Amino acid sequence: RLVESGVAPERVALLTLNRRAAREARDWLLARLRRSMPDLPVYTAHGLAFRVLGRRFRDLGYERPPQVLSAPEQYAVVRRMLRDEPAGGWPRFADLLGVRGFAREVADFCLRAQERLLDPDDLDALLQRSGEEQPEIAAFYRRYLGALAASGQCDFAGLLLQAVRLLEAGIGEEDRFEHVLVDDYQDATFATEGMVRALAAAAHSLVVAADPHGHVFSYRGGTLEPLRRAREALSASDEVVLSRSRRLGSGVAALEALDDASAPPASEPPATLDARVFAHPGEEVEA
Repeated sequence: RLVESGVAPERVALLTLNRRAAREARDWLLARLRRSMPDLPVYTAHGLAFRVLGRRFRDLGYERPPQVLSAPEQYAVVRRMLRDEPAGGWPRFADLLGVRGFAREVADFCLRAQERLLDPDDLDALLQRSGEEQPEIAAFYRRYLGALAASGQCDFAGLLLQAVRLLEAGIGEEDRFEHVLVDDYQDATFATEGMVRALAAAAHSLVVAADPHGHVFSYRGGTLEPLRRAREALSASDEVVLSRSRRLGSGVAALEALDDASAPPASEPPATLDARVFAHPGEEVEA
């Protein structure tokens, strides 16, 4: 509707949760608009970060755009670094440095810390305040980021972190959108929130859509915290609560009672409602 009202398509950005959603949204928009367009900015958070970093990498001290590590490559870097670590620097976990499971935990920690916009100094301060006795993890995090920077690499979480830093430092005309739309904000990371906040500050309008009960990506760094503070953090002026569920239809009535154990059951549970049990969040997402 924005484009049909006269807004240039390249001035409207839509952020989606994953690549499949971005692809489907782009196809749907093209089918509706039925016109040629120089650009249709439909991105995931990582896709937008890659766009920003690809143009402004020199502002971060890179000589060329950094190589973005895939998940297996990032794990391999962490595992190799852990195998080379001196045992004396790991008073609590020295016996685990060669264990695959421990390497996966550390690799995941490095991603989650960056998604929460924590640099090594922030992490050190957090540990001091919390009283946790695990300084070796924080020290490794510092070495890990240093090793990636020295080799001209970054992981997927680092891509977001660095894009946030660039956007917070200033938004040029090439990074500015007149209208910013964000879907599935219930699974935003702190890094996604930082990018949206920076883009919104330079935009004419911001629309954020979310389903708090659809939050399922906590194991990938998603959190409800950005949504809970959206009004203050994003200077949101209006809130619209949808009264209909297009996805579930009448089935939503049977689910509302699950929020309140004392609520009476739905009068007529729909025949089409299924309940399924999954062993892992990843299986739930795929289903």
